Amino acid sequence: MTRIEFSEAVRDIRNALSDPMRLVRVMGLEKGAKPQHGYVLVCCPAHGDRDPSCSISRGPDGTARARCFSCDWSADAIGVIAMVHGLSTRGDQFREVLIAGAEAAGLLELAYQLRRPDDVPLERRPVPVPAPVPDPEYPESAELEELWSTSVPVEDDRDGSRVLVKRKIDPVEVSLRDLARSIPDGTELPEWARYRGKPWTRTGHRVLLRVFDHCGVFKSVRAWRVIEGDTPKRLPPAGRKASGLVLANRMALGMLRRQVCPLELVIVEGEPDFLVACTSWRPGVAVIGIGSGSWTQDFARAVPAGTSVAIATDNDHAGDRYADAIEETLGPKRKLWRWRASA
Repeated sequence: MTRIEFSEAVRDIRNALSDPMRLVRVMGLEKGAKPQHGYVLVCCPAHGDRDPSCSISRGPDGTARARCFSCDWSADAIGVIAMVHGLSTRGDQFREVLIAGAEAAGLLELAYQLRRPDDVPLERRPVPVPAPVPDPEYPESAELEELWSTSVPVEDDRDGSRVLVKRKIDPVEVSLRDLARSIPDGTELPEWARYRGKPWTRTGHRVLLRVFDHCGVFKSVRAWRVIEGDTPKRLPPAGRKASGLVLANRMALGMLRRQVCPLELVIVEGEPDFLVACTSWRPGVAVIGIGSGSWTQDFARAVPAGTSVAIATDNDHAGDRYADAIEETLGPKRKLWRWRASA
């Protein structure tokens, strides 16, 4: 096949394996996989970890893509196929990668053509290009406000208090500062407050934390599981946009809203460390909690030039990458402190 025909084969394989779960299944990556809404977490085929750290999702072009949050490996469906089969996408092995991909996708005519001599073409019908996936929206503000207003102080919820105490977080202080609330049993939830079709009250994700955009606007929530189970410990609303949002205490919200200029800003990773920092640091310190896809250049612009910034991400590769990205956006004009929190 010519190079142009190879590009057509790549297109057809990508289109046929555009569904993340199907790609995971045909590549044998199901062991330990954790399906999420819109993506699947799998054990990374590039570095062979034991805990899923690689996200396989559908990109804006409608095809599957992989990104490991631990080793930073990324690839399209063709790259995933090559990595799983121990092949290279360069040189003579590229044809073998395409053959493996075509067979995995059930494109037997394409696999047959790829195995034939270059001078023997074979007519075949191309696989239709999948429709681009539109970007999801944040939850409706009215639904968010109603859910938050009907939730109760976390100190009044036995399960919510217990999960915080286990992390050495004082539920009374959390309630006084209104950092988190608990969803009462029997609450009628919006359709996005679900995990794999089940409402959060059934899956145990009853502790809520608010997340805000770079202007300090309440845009979504994070739900924390308070009972034993094999579902994710913390998750965003189903089918709604989750990136570009951070956890923020009262001083940090004032900063994002351009109302105050804090002397100190602490940036931590994840909900537990956020609550620890908010309830243990001295008053007047702004605290922001981040996760994957949270921090953007817009947040960096909201940090006043005279604010001293401490970055305390987890003691792992992903935490280092978050810290590097934040430090790069803040630039050299701000005084930065950086240390590793416990993983």
